[in-house]
Amino acid sequence: MFAQEVSVTAQLDSTRIIIGDHLKMHLSVTAPSQKNITVQPYERWQLANCEIVEAKPLVSNIKGEKTVYEQEVTVISFDTGVAAIAPIFVFESDTIPVGKTELLQFYVDSLPVFVDTTLAFKDIKAPLNGEDIELLPDEKTKSNWKKVLLITLLVLAVLGAAFYFFWKYGRKYLHDRKVAEVKHKLKENAGLVALNSLKSLKAKKLWQKGQVKDYYSELSEIIRTYIDSQWDVNAMEMVTVEIMEAIDNLDIDDEQMRELNILLERADLVKYAKEQPMVEENEVSYKKACEFVKVTDRAERVRQAELEEQKKRK
Repeated sequence: MFAQEVSVTAQLDSTRIIIGDHLKMHLSVTAPSQKNITVQPYERWQLANCEIVEAKPLVSNIKGEKTVYEQEVTVISFDTGVAAIAPIFVFESDTIPVGKTELLQFYVDSLPVFVDTTLAFKDIKAPLNGEDIELLPDEKTKSNWKKVLLITLLVLAVLGAAFYFFWKYGRKYLHDRKVAEVKHKLKENAGLVALNSLKSLKAKKLWQKGQVKDYYSELSEIIRTYIDSQWDVNAMEMVTVEIMEAIDNLDIDDEQMRELNILLERADLVKYAKEQPMVEENEVSYKKACEFVKVTDRAERVRQAELEEQKKRK
């Protein structure tokens, strides 16, 4: 009954940042004023791919019969990929857990490098007069040298422009064409590849050997790869919330969406919060993954067949 009186929330300012950027996390706890509430110290938080830069003191405000505790924490990451903050626990009298936050995730992007190719070439300055310079070339030699340098710069500029346009357009065209062919083949065999990968995972018996984290990491990677191949959704670089939003507009059954969300969140908790699911949950996760692949792949094949039929009629 007491646990229901305590409300714990934690929010991030964003779900994506550039590597090296700061990200704010806001922690809020609401509890009865007569209770002695403490929050797990930030030194004992479990972090993945990020670290704490600053943790402001916990501030409490009394509002009627409730006391609201608030804290602002700044985190940073120096590596790309998914970063996570495991659930943070709240205690009564320092020992009795009465609540915890949800698992928080965000994605760290690499820093893009921009090169301004519109800037003109700058003139090369002649050596400055000094005590060490004794002999200076005559004017004719200077003129010839400038002509050679100018012609060399023009040739390099033409070659550079040609290389730039090939690199930007020709190479991109060839690359896009190759990628399109590969994606088409992957899409045609997305379901078969995913099911074969799931069978291989089952044969390894990872969770039966106590390797639960490895089991859920590989299971999550198989499903994310399948989503990428089937619908061109870059699921490998997305957190669970972003994946669910990206495929929300697809023709996927509500039940399959719900089961997929449960599966991915369970995998996240195992990988980042060290949760230990029950044996039945490990088996159910595998079955739900297989079912999701079979049902959605079958539906996608039917949809593609209908589209091809419509094109033939036109």
